Amino acid sequence: MAKISNRETPQTFLQLIFILTNLVLYVLSQQNETCTRTRRITPRSFFNVEDMLGLWYIHELYVGEEQDITEPNFSCLHFTFFNSGIDSLATEEVYWNMVTNVTDVLWSDIAIDPVEPAIWKVRSRQSGQETDWVWLHADFSTWGVQYGCSVVSNYRYEIMTLFTREKILDLATLHCLRQVMEGYGFPEGHIKLIDHNNCGP
Repeated sequence: MAKISNRETPQTFLQLIFILTNLVLYVLSQQNETCTRTRRITPRSFFNVEDMLGLWYIHELYVGEEQDITEPNFSCLHFTFFNSGIDSLATEEVYWNMVTNVTDVLWSDIAIDPVEPAIWKVRSRQSGQETDWVWLHADFSTWGVQYGCSVVSNYRYEIMTLFTREKILDLATLHCLRQVMEGYGFPEGHIKLIDHNNCGP
């Protein structure tokens, strides 16, 4: 068996300390979850916020983790975006609550990144919860694909959302967009389809 010289031992010890320190830092970074880019997320170039104003329906949602797959307890989810100031919007979120059988209306304020306008910080007026939105793709007149991330109780919740101007999207376009979202690591098995027929009385 080869002997380790006294000259080699301090260097080996320092290398071990370096590895252990980096391992601890990695574990700590995983415990303190944030919405720093966790996937290959790139904001859409030439993003015009004005073109996003108005009514958008949520066609379907894709959750990032298998444990987050649940049947939606709401239907007819849609957003309306309004100008509210420089680099800021307000949004009205409306949906039919299938548990209470009433229409719920939620309001949020949106801070738009002045450098990357496709990056939005959305803050709920009711709960104060903040969510990071990144618009990845959009043709503005028909559909938009958005990545969302929020952290609740140190748990990072990631979601991919397909917004549409109409309640129905043609099948060819829908097929292409589903492939795009799957390419970001959101498989079709993680889909939540949003019903726009059962909207209450």
